[in-house]
Amino acid sequence: QKWRPFCLRFEGVVEDFNYGTLLRLDSRREYSEENSIFGGKWGAGGLGGTPNLGLIPLLLSSATRIQFFAIEIARNREGCNDEVFSRSRALPAQEEKSG
Repeated sequence: QKWRPFCLRFEGVVEDFNYGTLLRLDSRREYSEENSIFGGKWGAGGLGGTPNLGLIPLLLSSATRIQFFAIEIARNREGCNDEVFSRSRALPAQEEKSG
């Protein structure tokens, strides 16, 4: 119920704001079956839970597009995505050196 009022503010502003999306549970790790949840459109009960930016315990049973945006923006501001970003930037640099 905590997320529902926040999410509804974006109805008509963000296209498909309440459609499901993949969300990483642990921002330090890549997307994987074990590290992701997928959300669908809300049912009558809405969604509950409050995100912990770096590590999202199973407080969210699913994630909508607007929740994804909110969580990832907050993670970026807090530097929680820095580790994954650094690793992804290092891969092309290593390939250039070896190629």
